[in-house]
Order: sequence, then structure tokens, then C-alpha cells
Amino acid sequence: MTTKKKYPHCCPVRYTLDLIGGKWKLPIVALLRSGALRFTEIERALPGISARMLIKELKELESHGLLTRTVFAAVPLRVEYCLTDDGYSLCPVFQAMHAWGSTHMASFAEETAACIGPKTVGLAEPTEAQKLG
Repeated sequence: MTTKKKYPHCCPVRYTLDLIGGKWKLPIVALLRSGALRFTEIERALPGISARMLIKELKELESHGLLTRTVFAAVPLRVEYCLTDDGYSLCPVFQAMHAWGSTHMASFAEETAACIGPKTVGLAEPTEAQKLG
């Protein structure tokens, strides 16, 4: 269940993070970019998420107007989730985050490769006096 904030949002970035922040909301929205999915399809595509957490996150995303939940009167009951126009409007945000992450990961990998070894991480070899002392 979504709780109301004590203070109104003054910052658009904070507002956006409140809507899509957390461990599972972005991966859920990213999955739904390709089209409508059933609950079990989302659950299988996100290893490590519990059914309870997935239900909670889907309800929050729906309450924020980022996705819709459609129930089909069939036996067994079938429920599909799909992004709304507001949900799809997050696609450029994902693309920007992907581009930034790719660049950052590449530069981080280069820095990490350069830091391998005791001398480059500030752990110089002990001097002869330190070895004897």
C-alpha cells in the first residue's frame, strides 16, 4: 500500500525516484516495455523477487498510473499487466540510464584493471627494514 508523503514534492527528480525507485520497479517497467505480460511471466523473468513483493510493486506502479491491470474472465483467471502512456514515456529515461551505465561500467572496468596489484592500490611492497623490523 502506498503511503502519502508528509511534505509535497519540490523536486521533479525526487518525485520521479519516489515513483520508480527501489530494487524492482525499474526492472518491472523495463520488462513491460515489450508488451503485456501475465503475473507469472513477470515473476519468472525476475529471479529473486517474491510473489508478495511483486504484487506490492505492481500495485504501486498501477496506483501511480504507470501500468494497467486487466483481468480476463476465464477459467483459470487471467491477469495481464501493461504500461500506460505515462509508463511508456519512461523509455527515454531507461535509454539514458542504459547509456550512462554502459559508459560507467566500461570506465570502471578500466580503472579496476589498472588498480590490480599491490603498488597501484597504495599498498607498496615492504622495504627491507620493514621486513626485518
